[in-house]
Amino acid sequence: MTPGHSLKHPNIVEIKGVIQEPEVSLVMEFVQHGSLQSYLKIHKESLKERHLLKFALDVARGMEYLGCKNIVHRDLAARNILVANEHHVKISDFGLAQVMEKNDYYFLQTARELPIKWLV
Repeated sequence: MTPGHSLKHPNIVEIKGVIQEPEVSLVMEFVQHGSLQSYLKIHKESLKERHLLKFALDVARGMEYLGCKNIVHRDLAARNILVANEHHVKISDFGLAQVMEKNDYYFLQTARELPIKWLV
């Protein structure tokens, strides 16, 4: 089972089911506008600051929920945030997510140098 399979939150993409054959596939809710990365490229001239702040609040609420469930996403990026409508985004892609033990800490262990924006 994936960490995202049992998550129910307005800022987390809902996984509806799993297909086992011919290969494992997730069935997720439809999110109309695709990735935040693409949405920002298309609408960069027309987006107001309040929309961007609302998107940031949605992501923060989703991440807070994941924290309460002891889940570390490990791949949070605009490409993994989906735009449900012009006022609402949802976190998706839990392929690298890790469920932690309660009161445990997550330590990033890599020899690679990462850009500072990915260390948050």
